[in-house]
Amino acid sequence: MGLLDDVEAYFSTQSIAGIAGTTSVTDTGWIIFKSRMAPDPDKAIALFETGGFAPEVRSDLNRPTFQVRVRANTTGYSTGRDKLQAIEDILHGFASTTMNGRYYAAIYAMTDAI
Repeated sequence: MGLLDDVEAYFSTQSIAGIAGTTSVTDTGWIIFKSRMAPDPDKAIALFETGGFAPEVRSDLNRPTFQVRVRANTTGYSTGRDKLQAIEDILHGFASTTMNGRYYAAIYAMTDAI
């Protein structure tokens, strides 16, 4: 499992969106895609790895980055914007934890939503 798998699982446990093939999709009404944005359904969240920063030379510290994209239906700007805000609220300043055997020191937003 990798970074996007961990973020996907975290979103599911926080009731942000569901993982394809699980009841969490029905429960939240939103589905998560990794490395792509499928044409359906309208309520979709896509996660993309974006390269990150150079690894530390004498450390096990990695600083990966990822992007979150949200799509709501054509008349649902407020719905999509609210979901994006909920994602920012649970991610920005995320406290240290271990997920799937990997330690995450923190997660910080690099920009505001665009």
